Amino acid sequence: MALFHAGKLMRVVHIINGLEVGGAEMMLVKLLRATDPTRARSTVVSLTTTGVLGSEVRAAGVDLTALGLRAPGSVPAGLRRLRRLLVEIEPDVVQTWLYKSDLLGGLAVQTLPRRRPALVWGVRQSALDRHRSSRSNRLAAWLSTRLSARWPDAILCNAAEVLADHAAAGYDRGRMLVIHNGFDLREFRPDPEAAAAVRHELGVGGSPLVGLVARVDPQKDHATFLDAAELVLQALPDTRFLLCGLGADATNPLFSRVSPALARALLLLGVRRDVARLTASLDVAVSSSLFGEGMPNAIGEAMACAVPCVVTDVGGSAGLVGDTGRVVPAGRADLLAEALVETLAMAVAERAARGEAARHRIASGYSIEAAAEQYLALYEEVATRVRDRRDR
Repeated sequence: MALFHAGKLMRVVHIINGLEVGGAEMMLVKLLRATDPTRARSTVVSLTTTGVLGSEVRAAGVDLTALGLRAPGSVPAGLRRLRRLLVEIEPDVVQTWLYKSDLLGGLAVQTLPRRRPALVWGVRQSALDRHRSSRSNRLAAWLSTRLSARWPDAILCNAAEVLADHAAAGYDRGRMLVIHNGFDLREFRPDPEAAAAVRHELGVGGSPLVGLVARVDPQKDHATFLDAAELVLQALPDTRFLLCGLGADATNPLFSRVSPALARALLLLGVRRDVARLTASLDVAVSSSLFGEGMPNAIGEAMACAVPCVVTDVGGSAGLVGDTGRVVPAGRADLLAEALVETLAMAVAERAARGEAARHRIASGYSIEAAAEQYLALYEEVATRVRDRRDR
């Protein structure tokens, strides 16, 4: 650690598939904002485009390059450009995020002509479902399994369940460690004024408000959530359901197949940049994921807002909420609905106490400041190890 504190600023390059709104992408943005600039200088490389979050990366004072990879035929040229960029920067650490970035970033590092930096892979979801996950993701994970004992100097997981699933699949257990997602308790906090404003804007008044903040994807299992919402309406007809994220809008045919009663109760907001104020307005937040979840950012953010959560037992969701929320099996609309009705039916004081316990849990073990410190400590450790090995 002293190597970088004694006048040498550590150089870190983050390589990620893209910068649209998603869990890994948002965690990267939060990490960049929280990284101590006197200890590390960061650069971000997007394999595709600058996306929605590119402006936030640059606002954090971080250099950003997008390689524009769109089809397999563009990979060789993109890889050459990535290698040239790494030669120019001479990073101490390359951190890759998600399977495809692990592979392409790892290949670029392995083929550098000189001074190979430390390589940290990022694994951020639990076991892939072979029937529902994309073929390209399954192939990238399969190749990564076979290269995990050779390429990365460390394999960073965001939950113990993610580590266990990948170790069982064949990843090199000796290189794996866990650093949980971190959450910004200043941005995500109880905010009665914002909550009242959101409820007024949406026209829900004092109705019970359930939120699902997630892109529409088979992994997130909106279909089961909608089935559960139908059941909730039978018990609590005034309930409203706020959905936001990519694909959560009225143009998606998924939402045209619901009953007229549920259609009137749905608030389909699509991609939003004011997630913190929307979350503060909720009575309950939900993660209905069916498979592949790592540690859902939306649930940690809801907990930081003192909102009780109901989650499915997938990946690190149960470990995140602990005893502050409800955990149900994946794919069970009946049990998801039951947990939602029971939470909404709590006395106001009891639900508020659950929410406060949730916020305390985030503050005590999942702050973004603590996570950023752990990332920097890991980078310093692997960079020093690689340097010492290189200098022998």
